[in-house]
Amino acid sequence: MVSSVISREKISGATKVAFIVGQGVGGLRSPALFSGIFQEHGKNAVMLAADVEMGDLRRFLDGAAVVRNLAGLIITMPHKLEAYAACADVSERARLLEAVNVMRRSDDGRWAGDNFDGVGFVEALRTKSSELDGSSALIFGAGGVGTAISHELLCAGIGFVAVVDSDGAKSRRLAAKLSGVFPHRIGVGAAEKLAGFRYVVNATPLGMHQGDPVPFDVSAVDKDAVVGDVVTTLECTSLVQTARQLGHATITGVEMRNAQALLHMDFMLG
Repeated sequence: MVSSVISREKISGATKVAFIVGQGVGGLRSPALFSGIFQEHGKNAVMLAADVEMGDLRRFLDGAAVVRNLAGLIITMPHKLEAYAACADVSERARLLEAVNVMRRSDDGRWAGDNFDGVGFVEALRTKSSELDGSSALIFGAGGVGTAISHELLCAGIGFVAVVDSDGAKSRRLAAKLSGVFPHRIGVGAAEKLAGFRYVVNATPLGMHQGDPVPFDVSAVDKDAVVGDVVTTLECTSLVQTARQLGHATITGVEMRNAQALLHMDFMLG
């Protein structure tokens, strides 16, 4: 259990500051989680949340670039695509995804980025199920997180990924992008066709707030399917709660976040 209590005596002018950058960050628990991880691993650093409106990320980055004790940035919705565009140096994974979820300043002052969303999800998934090779997944959401999860599942050996998005053009673009690397293993799915998939995942923002509708009808999912949800603002979203009541194994956004936390720390602080 990671402690979320940071001794104030350990915070000084030499303490590095990391930010998790998103829009509507009031419910995020990441600042306490990461600050605790930093402390447990001997890092003189803390994390704070930065609430940045969509379209304002560039202005935030311009200001952050002159903060000499900046550890780095965790990027969350809706900024992952814009953050990628701001990076001068990215990993091969991030280049394919055209999205980053972590950034740091390079020695030359330019931004470097990577994307561990998919890695975190697959690592969390492996704790619940080892049946990846040849199985299939249905991903709701073709944004940065959905793209990352689709990519990493395919890298891990899953047989086929179907993608659904309320914006059909986004689904088609994602399928076209990844089919160049994984031919015949990814395509566009249909929201009403939930049967036949081993894994069904919500990679949309639905569920971030109490009262949000469930993104899909869990009762129509195969009985042995694993249901995943990337939302981190709630420990147990309505989707996860419903899936558990129906007997499904689940992967939560908190589990996905925790699985990539050490990767983020190493990227930012070494």
